[in-house]
Amino acid sequence: VLEWSDLDMAASQVHINRSLGSTGEITLPKNGQKRSVVLPPQAKEALLAMPRRVDSPYVFTVPCGRRFSKTSHYYYWRLLRTQAGRAGMDFYELRHFCATHLLELGVSHADVAVQLGHTDGGALVMSTYGHPSDEAARVRVLEAYRRNPAWRLKAAGE
Repeated sequence: VLEWSDLDMAASQVHINRSLGSTGEITLPKNGQKRSVVLPPQAKEALLAMPRRVDSPYVFTVPCGRRFSKTSHYYYWRLLRTQAGRAGMDFYELRHFCATHLLELGVSHADVAVQLGHTDGGALVMSTYGHPSDEAARVRVLEAYRRNPAWRLKAAGE
């Protein structure tokens, strides 16, 4: 249940203050804790380009201006995933993509956990999402060596 006031465009952050419960009620977010997450640049651009209804505080609304319900969310998600050629894709898969993508970019497990709202220091991220590709891992390791060249070791007796 995202409201425009939850977005801090200057800081590129989204303040997660509430959630839509399984029966449609407004609840506290994951783990019962409010938090802030990074708003990716592409998402920020899309939100800035979206028309904003003056008669509603909600970012995502149905045509009459009311907030999304579970039913309307499912309806629009079904349209989007069908349009994308991923008719069987579950909405939750976006979360898995985000975690894996951040890991592929070299973000630490602990930092990915913060973005996902986990409070375990990254343990769940490591066990569930921590499967970056071997090739991406080699590229990151090589880049780390390029950024931080090793000191030349002196041979014995030098």
